[in-house]
Amino acid sequence: MKTTTLLALIITTATALANEKASHRDPFWPVGYAPAEPEPEKPVEIPKPVEKKPEPPPPPKPITDKDWKVARKLLKVSGYALANRPVDGKDVKKSLVIINNRHYQSGDDVKITSDGVLFVWEIGKIENNAVELSELSATRVAGDHPANKKQGGSGGAKKGVVQPRPDDVVK
Repeated sequence: MKTTTLLALIITTATALANEKASHRDPFWPVGYAPAEPEPEKPVEIPKPVEKKPEPPPPPKPITDKDWKVARKLLKVSGYALANRPVDGKDVKKSLVIINNRHYQSGDDVKITSDGVLFVWEIGKIENNAVELSELSATRVAGDHPANKKQGGSGGAKKGVVQPRPDDVVK
């Protein structure tokens, strides 16, 4: 009996394998109809992307007298001070000017950032409620430069060229 069962299992398996194509046949096709074999798929050609070269950034615009004037307007002189200090038994007079809530004396540098440009002036004479400022340099700074964060400059400019400027007296 075991042999008969085993033989029946082998015959059933062989028949199923032989009729595998018939088992996947659409039941609504006419008897004896066989569809045409599908054509092998052609590989789809993917076009190579055209590499565009990035355009070079535009050169930084030159720093003009107008830029210096705009930056100069950002310097707010709010006061002057004259201090007497004894040094070796003699009174030494020291003049100070308060610009943008910071005090400066002759020879100090004042820095401010405007439109991504760091402007630098040197404090000259301080007398009779007037201060003499000499334009020293203007340098383009990057957008994340600390000078932009401190002074509230707009940033975004590229590093540029230092341009010395003539003296300017402010009264």
